Amino acid sequence: MKVALFLVSTIGGTLVVLFGTLGAGQLAGGASPRITLITGLGLYVLLGGATWWGFLRRPPETGAAANDLSELSWTPEARAITPRKLRIVGLVLGVALLASVIGFALTHAGSTRGEALSSLSFHVQGVFLVATFAAVIATYPLGSALREASGAGPARHRIISKVVLGNKDLPLEAAEQLGAARMAAVTPVVLPLVNFSFGYLYASLVAQYIRFVVDEPGDSLATVLLVSLILIVAACVPLYARQIRRARRYASEHAALLVG
Repeated sequence: MKVALFLVSTIGGTLVVLFGTLGAGQLAGGASPRITLITGLGLYVLLGGATWWGFLRRPPETGAAANDLSELSWTPEARAITPRKLRIVGLVLGVALLASVIGFALTHAGSTRGEALSSLSFHVQGVFLVATFAAVIATYPLGSALREASGAGPARHRIISKVVLGNKDLPLEAAEQLGAARMAAVTPVVLPLVNFSFGYLYASLVAQYIRFVVDEPGDSLATVLLVSLILIVAACVPLYARQIRRARRYASEHAALLVG
């Protein structure tokens, strides 16, 4: 849930900052880039500070035990993974957004409406693409975490995944049952992190397709791609959420294996 909130907050915050800069530039009519820049930087500091306080500051030490049955996936070690990865992505996105605010405010924010919107679209795409690469690089080491937790080879890991994430009733050996419980315990931490880079990628693509639709209203291909992308996101989000719920339930039902 924290990763999803961070994703939504940073995407929404980026749009608010850049569209706020656009609004200030349009009101000023290009006569005073300084006012536009101050407005954009003010929004940047305000929303960036709120995001840092809400998601990126170091969590307090709670002294939770590693065998806390109420939150098996959130041991002290696991709790440190998510804020650490989000801090990396947040820092890179923040630098990219700052550069975009300065560049956009001083160049095209006060231009004609069409030119300003076109420039804004490029800045939005650029920021989200930078965030995508940052998220991919930051979470790359977690790519094999689920298989390492299951302790199984590729073939048996697929079967364990069907049991844990797909709610399939398949026979598992004793060692595989322990591996399945371990995998279920870390899934709520790992799965959102290894997939949240797609959120920034989709946001960048949506910004691109919206620009195509606005610039060329008769371009049916851009409209079809935009609708298809929205449908893909609408289908994937519930799927990932269901997998995480199933993993939590499996870990809770097999907690004795992890602390025994």
